[in-house]
Amino acid sequence: MKFRVLILAVLLVFVAACKDDTKSAAPPATVAGQNPDRPKDTPHFEDSKTAGEEKTANGNANAADPISDGLGEGTPEQQTMLIQAKTAFLTNDYETAEGFFRHLANSEPISGPTVTAMLALGQIYTESDRKDEALSLYKSLVEDVPNVAEVQLVVARAYATVGESTAAMRAFEKTLELQPDFVFVHAELGNLFLQAGRNDDAAAAFLKYEQRIYAMAKALETPETPDAERLQIVENFGLITDDRATEATVVALADKHPQVRLVAAANLGDLNVTAALGILEKMAVEDPDMQVRMTARASVNQLKNAPQDPSSTLAPKRVESAEALPK
Repeated sequence: MKFRVLILAVLLVFVAACKDDTKSAAPPATVAGQNPDRPKDTPHFEDSKTAGEEKTANGNANAADPISDGLGEGTPEQQTMLIQAKTAFLTNDYETAEGFFRHLANSEPISGPTVTAMLALGQIYTESDRKDEALSLYKSLVEDVPNVAEVQLVVARAYATVGESTAAMRAFEKTLELQPDFVFVHAELGNLFLQAGRNDDAAAAFLKYEQRIYAMAKALETPETPDAERLQIVENFGLITDDRATEATVVALADKHPQVRLVAAANLGDLNVTAALGILEKMAVEDPDMQVRMTARASVNQLKNAPQDPSSTLAPKRVESAEALPK
């Protein structure tokens, strides 16, 4: 079961990324299930560009855009092979699926489908105790596609899984270099430092995580922050479970721009934040924007139907030590 879930995650993440470069493609530290009832075709800011064109305030490409570094949808033949590989995998024909993935991974040009195939192959090799094959494939992948944050992130996690801590640390650091808004990577890197006995480096990584979360939360809560920046922050907060991020997301339900409210409502449903249920119920009836009302209603249904896990009921609260953190 674990094997199937991991491969499906790779397929869904990178196939979606190649088809829609306005959605976040990174596999998050904490992934919530997407609600199939949620409206999909929601508008972005009219005065902002697509993810492939828009740059963040620090000059980095948007987190959602693996295509920005040259990865495209691939040739028709590559797309067909990806469908064939996925079909074989979903019907439990793993040998055939592996064959299609391998053929696709070796095809030209390098594209979204070829990268997807390499990642799927790497996971297959790892799960079937072919560690050397997996490591060789990941080394080749980061050489072929060195400047895509999502690729570096998946490879970093794969290296960590097979105990290659040094390589994992390098890949995590490269991920942050390419996409600083993947704040959860600081925490994952900090855990690796702890395991390696590098306590000072671990403390620094965790501090960076807290600082970035706090700064982003404050910016999201500040009406004067540009609309596009608030939208990007609330989208990034959908990738993690953190009390400070959750608090800011709840505040964003009252944001002046409907798209920020919409994403905040979607995130709170996906992350199972039952503390926001009352506000979402009110939004589902009273919000002036129809798309926001529909999204809030979908999140309300999602929260009411989700298993009740006390640990996922996150009452928004402030990070007590946040004021003491260096700015």
